[in-house]
Amino acid sequence: QPTCERNLTGPPATLSADILKAAPDTITIAEQQFILKTHLWRDFMPTIPPTKHGLFALVQIETTDSSAIDVKLTSEGIYIINGEEVWHTVYAAELPLDHPDLAPFRMISIVRNGPTWEPYIYVDVVVSIVAQEQRHLLRAPYQYIDAVF
Repeated sequence: QPTCERNLTGPPATLSADILKAAPDTITIAEQQFILKTHLWRDFMPTIPPTKHGLFALVQIETTDSSAIDVKLTSEGIYIINGEEVWHTVYAAELPLDHPDLAPFRMISIVRNGPTWEPYIYVDVVVSIVAQEQRHLLRAPYQYIDAVF
């Protein structure tokens, strides 16, 4: 039975922006192709007391043909690249098992408390995945950071 796991110890030591930007946007593992989809945003909703929230990210690793993931994947963490600046972290949470976006072809993770970059910019997002005893980098280039008010 295939499983998808999150490694809470984090991704490998910071890689350079150049190495991360060279990561492929599609990878093949056990004859399945995978892509990365993201939704990035900053939360500017007023709170009491006032709080400055960092970047949030919803990260989806999916098979390109929507076939069920049939290999064990461990997602180690995420890198977000803004120009030459690289931020990396582990995932903050997984979606509940009854969440409507969960599917056999999709692995979903959440990142919180990211950098306080301004919204309405584009960044590259890279995840580190371990499968079949090999580490893979998977990139989603030119991802928009939205804002919620």
